[in-house]
Amino acid sequence: MEGIVVCIKRSVRMPLFYIVGISGNGPLCIAESSINAGLGERVSVENGGIARVIEGEAKAQDLYSRLMSLSLEEAKRSLSASPGSIGISDIDAATERMRPALKSAALLLLKKLLLGAPILIRFHNDADGSSGAYAIYSGMKAFLNERKANAVWIMHKGVAYSAYDAESDRLILNGYESLEKPLILIIDFGTSADSNTGVEKALAYADVIWLDHHPVPEGFAGMKAQHYINPWLFGSDSNYTAGLLSSMLARLFSKSPSHEMECASLIGDHSSYAVACSEGRDLATLLDLITSDARVTGLSTAWDITPQYIEGILNNRQRYDELLKYAKVRLDDTTNLALKRLKVYDEHDSKIFLLDFDDVRDDNTGFPLPGRFATRLMDTIAGLNPAGGILILHINQYISIRLSPGLEKRIDILGIINELKERHGAGIESGGGHSNAASIKVSATGEKRAVLHDLITLAKKSLG
Repeated sequence: MEGIVVCIKRSVRMPLFYIVGISGNGPLCIAESSINAGLGERVSVENGGIARVIEGEAKAQDLYSRLMSLSLEEAKRSLSASPGSIGISDIDAATERMRPALKSAALLLLKKLLLGAPILIRFHNDADGSSGAYAIYSGMKAFLNERKANAVWIMHKGVAYSAYDAESDRLILNGYESLEKPLILIIDFGTSADSNTGVEKALAYADVIWLDHHPVPEGFAGMKAQHYINPWLFGSDSNYTAGLLSSMLARLFSKSPSHEMECASLIGDHSSYAVACSEGRDLATLLDLITSDARVTGLSTAWDITPQYIEGILNNRQRYDELLKYAKVRLDDTTNLALKRLKVYDEHDSKIFLLDFDDVRDDNTGFPLPGRFATRLMDTIAGLNPAGGILILHINQYISIRLSPGLEKRIDILGIINELKERHGAGIESGGGHSNAASIKVSATGEKRAVLHDLITLAKKSLG
């Protein structure tokens, strides 16, 4: 078989060469580590190894043009007419409205896969983001079969895609030489004006597919990405989760990972559609644990938490059960302690609840993380206080804000965060989220005490 060196990954030990060739089954991606060939050169592949470099630049260009044509044909042929239904009418209607955009993004992803382009996937570190990453991973794996994906997975801990993130991604992708432009895939974060600089930088060196479900602020630079897909732009809202959106994309070219994984996305992100899910609750808890603390799962760093790692746990029932039991005990213990440490402000018919997370966390583990624990705690508080209220949870540079159900109609949390940004300027590094669940990161030089004071003042004013 003849092939083209489409990508070279430089390494301190030995470079990896990605070759795309033509076999009886069409385009084939192979990773090799011991050849002496240049990018774009035509090579002979025999028994999985490189026999020799074939001279002739014109013939190499002709072969690559043919490979591009075959890859495009295979990508189009592999796409389904529709992602299908999950049986929730509002979601299915929104999916149908997004279908052309999803198909366009899926076509780009498949072309990049078949032509060996480097693909970098960043996913938010929670049940929603990780379920979305797992859906894409499962879809890619099924589509490629024995062929190899040239992909890097990065779990993302922030709410913004910063200039630092874009520069970090550029440095990673600079380790590759590729005939095709690299692809960055972002899942479940970054829809914020705080991402604008990072977006501009990323679009300069990569194609971008962006799957998110957060409200879109005015002036958001991510709208410049050709494949920015968000349910808010198609008549839906944040209850259509990013994990489900990613699964709908993957459904177009493979079987979805599982209905349970889609339910875990809805449950983990407290979607109003989660009530229609009879499964996935334990999986959502497990995903939250896995993406919270590498120490609990026996890994050295968060960089090791990838869809492949999650797959290993899902395939090991004993390990699954051990981690789930631990997560449930930790959540119950932390919730009970938090209820005792809350500071409460009575405001008319509602309350403001303030919690210093340092008072309840265990220094030996990072689980539960403060943001997602704030949501669980707010659910508990809402059950104990029918009048509802606002929860403000803070630790280090971070402040999480949660509203009890229905209170978002009275209180504009995102508007309050924007006012705080105007008041404190560089003292706030980033802030944003949903209408009932948002967060703020105070800069290293910012005064969290002053931000908390103004936040409580503005919350009281809104309640009044």
